[in-house]
Amino acid sequence: QSAGSGARVRWLPPSAGGEAQGRHRPVQMELRARARDVTASQLKAAATVSQVWLFEAIQCVSSQLQAARSGRAGAAH
Repeated sequence: QSAGSGARVRWLPPSAGGEAQGRHRPVQMELRARARDVTASQLKAAATVSQVWLFEAIQCVSSQLQAARSGRAGAAH
């Protein structure tokens, strides 16, 4: 498996043996925690970008509707 920072993480199956698994467990736990933090950070950033894009799209559609309405109102007079 690879972590978000580009580091390679070696996965040890449960049957790998107690000594090797125990020695690597703190490192694996730390890498998993960092991966969760990076994923949460990326999701927050994506949500922020999506909100900005949605707000800009709504403003654009709203201004187009107002322009269309004012164009029709001017043609009616």
